[in-house]
Amino acid sequence: MKFILFLTLISLLAGQPAQLLRNRQQVRTVESLTELEEGRLFRLDYRADYRLQDFIEADLNSKEAVQGGVAEMLLNFSSMPASSLAWRPACSAFQAVTPEGEVLYGRNFDYDFEEGSAIVMRTRSRGSYKSVSLVSMDHVGLSGPQLTDGETDLSMLVAAPYAMMDGMNEKGLAVSVLALTGGGCACQYGEGKHTVMTTVLMRLMLDRAATVDEAVALCREYNFFADGEQRNVPPADKDNYHFLLSDASGRTVVLEYVKEGGLHGKGPWVLNVIEQRFVTNFYLSDGWRAVIRPDDRYARMRDTLTSKEGILTEAEAMALLQSLAQKAERKGDVRTQWSVVYNLTRRTATICPAGDYSRPRTLSLRPRDWR
Repeated sequence: MKFILFLTLISLLAGQPAQLLRNRQQVRTVESLTELEEGRLFRLDYRADYRLQDFIEADLNSKEAVQGGVAEMLLNFSSMPASSLAWRPACSAFQAVTPEGEVLYGRNFDYDFEEGSAIVMRTRSRGSYKSVSLVSMDHVGLSGPQLTDGETDLSMLVAAPYAMMDGMNEKGLAVSVLALTGGGCACQYGEGKHTVMTTVLMRLMLDRAATVDEAVALCREYNFFADGEQRNVPPADKDNYHFLLSDASGRTVVLEYVKEGGLHGKGPWVLNVIEQRFVTNFYLSDGWRAVIRPDDRYARMRDTLTSKEGILTEAEAMALLQSLAQKAERKGDVRTQWSVVYNLTRRTATICPAGDYSRPRTLSLRPRDWR
C-alpha cells in the first residue's frame, strides 16, 4: 500500500511525471522546484543523497560514465540517452573587492542553447558544507520550457549536483569551470588515486573545502579526467577545462591541468596553480598560451579591474558581466545563460538569467530565501 502511495506521489509532482525516482527525499527535491523567472530561472532545494563518495569511488572518466552513474546510483533507469549540444565556449569569471572590503566573484556562463534556463540549487548534504550553485539542466536533457510543460518527466532533476557550472559554499569558497578549446583532454593516471570528472571535482570542492588552499589540496588527491565536447577531432585538438577558485579571504587562483614540458611535452598531466583573479577560455600556463590567443573579453576584464584597482561595487561587478555577455547569432537563442555575482563575505548570489539584467535576483544560503 505504501509503495502504491509513493508511486502516486511521484506521478503528481508539480503536475508532471517523475517515474524514475527511488525515495521520498528525491520526491521532496523535485517538489521543491520553483519558477522564479518564467521559463528562465528556477530554484531547487536539493534534499536527497547524491552519493558523492560513490561517484568518486566509481572512477568515472567520461561524461557518458557520469550519466551512467546517475542512472545506476540515483534513478531507476538502466541507461541515459547521449545529449547533443552546440559548442562555442565564451565564459568569463573574475574576483573583485567592494569598497567596504567584501569579496565578490563574478561569472558569465555562456553556451549555445535554443531555450536558455538556469536552476539555482541549494545543497545541504550531511557531513558536507552547504552550498548554492547554478545548474545547467540542458546538459542532461531538460530545458526551461520542459520543466513546466506538464508532460516531461522531471526525474533527471536528481542529477543537478553533477550539472553545476559554478557555485559557492557556506564558508565562502567559490568555483566555476571554463572551457579550453584545444590542447587535448587532461588524463591523469596517478597510482592509488580515484578518478573524477569536471563537475564531480567541483562538487567535491564545494562539499569538502573551506578555502582555496584546501580545495587545491583536495584536487591533488585525485586523478582528473577532462572529457572535451568535440568528438571527431584528433586527441591533441580536443577540449580541456580550467577553474577559477576564490574564497572569503580574497585568495584567488586559476587551476589548469597541463602536460609537463609544455603544449607538446611528453610528460604526465599535472595540476598548475596560477595566481590570477580573472579568466576566460585560453590557457594561462607557461608554454600553453599558443593554443589560442587572448580575446577581447579577457582584455576588458583586465582593463576594468586594473583601472578600478580591483575595487567594484556589486552593481559594477554585474555591469562588467553585462559588458562581457555574448549575443546569439539566431534570433530567440541565448548565449549568456546567466550572469551571477557571488558575495563571498555575505554568502549571497545575485543572478541575471538569459541575458536579462533588468531584474537581478538575490538568494543566499539562509533558509528564509528558500521559502
